[in-house]
This record gives sequence, structure tokens and C-alpha cells, in this order.
Amino acid sequence: MVGERGVLGYLWASDADDAASYEPRKAAEDEGYEAGLRWLERLQQAKEHGLRPSEALSEFSALPVTEGLGRVQREAAKVAIDLATLRELASKS
Repeated sequence: MVGERGVLGYLWASDADDAASYEPRKAAEDEGYEAGLRWLERLQQAKEHGLRPSEALSEFSALPVTEGLGRVQREAAKVAIDLATLRELASKS
């Protein structure tokens, strides 16, 4: 998720585990955390509408920038890394 001041956090999805979530970037501080709460709501709504986790992320990448929420970078939507690596990346400033 990219906001006006840079990366806010990272959305991830695993269809195999039927799971998706958001990891806030430590350096984004409150802005990253607050954006995460809103993205988690969107992920829950997508699940309630029957979308697979990867489908939800694909749809999110087509959304316009929303203030305080940032946007999904289309080119990042297909990057595959493990969750431990993602969490390590998010914890760095």
C-alpha cells in the first residue's frame, strides 16, 4: 500500500490457505496502522462476497487512491514472498 509519504504497509493473500491480511510498515507509524484497519475491513467484505484472496487483491489494484488508505501498486500485486519475509520487510524503517 502506497500513500502520499511512501509505503504504508503490505497486503498479502494466499488462496491455498484461504487467507489474506495486512502488515503495517513500522516506519509509516499511525498512518500505516490506520490504513491497515480499513484494508482489513475491505478484505472481510471481499470474503463475504465470495472472492478468493487473490481476487480481492486484484480488484483492489484497480481502485483509485483513497485519502488515508493509499493504493495497491499493480506491479506489486503478483510478487510472491513468504509471510516471515514480508513481516521482516514491514518491520524495517
